[in-house]
Amino acid sequence: MTKTLLRTIGALLIGALSFVSTASAQTVLSSTTLTANIADDSVRVMAVTSATGFTAPGSGATQVLALIDREIVGVRTVASLVIGIQRGMNGTRASSHVSGSIVWVGAPRAFVASIPSGQCVRTLLATVPLIVGGAPGLGAEVGTTWDCLGLTTAGQWVNTNGNGIGFPTLGATIASPAGVITPSGTYFKVSGTNAITGITLPAGAAPGFTLAFEPTGVFTWTTATNIILAGTAVVGKVLYFVWNGAKWVPSYIA
Repeated sequence: MTKTLLRTIGALLIGALSFVSTASAQTVLSSTTLTANIADDSVRVMAVTSATGFTAPGSGATQVLALIDREIVGVRTVASLVIGIQRGMNGTRASSHVSGSIVWVGAPRAFVASIPSGQCVRTLLATVPLIVGGAPGLGAEVGTTWDCLGLTTAGQWVNTNGNGIGFPTLGATIASPAGVITPSGTYFKVSGTNAITGITLPAGAAPGFTLAFEPTGVFTWTTATNIILAGTAVVGKVLYFVWNGAKWVPSYIA
């Protein structure tokens, strides 16, 4: 085998490995908020706090969609923080939206036509969260966001912008990790006595999203990262953590 042939094979292998690495990269969708009301379904622009993730067709970028409340819109133009949009995409209904509403933006592959359910492997997902668009038979599910929570190899789908009420998910028991805890569902038992320093925020979580911990051990939690108040768990007394948009707020502290 000649040196030239060996160099050629090596180059092909490097290229293949580069492709695999790129293809397996996961994208967490960008989110922002409206800075002005969208009065009705005739409005074709929206003003946002940040334009990160927004790209206009024809600029060399792929088409992107955005979710506002329960409406999916297509991005048509980007002029600083003013975004031109096509209303009521993917079978959703165009409606009015108030200033401050959360807007998620991403490639079309992040928008699906059915409710994800059952077991999932988060590391294999191309994008998180997944956003449910309109489809026959769907109602309140339209516009919901979903993330895969739990074990790396055997996670499960959880609705992250429904406050954990409309689509509750029972998760596996988690031992208090002496660090940041990653939820396995919207309701799960927490064992052990280690101090929890924070809670991993599921992708797509909206203010009001709620997690319920059922303590089976007297663990504590601190304010080291994203919990607003420190406290101590009481065995058998369900502990709720509510996301306020910046921090997790506990239902009790002792």
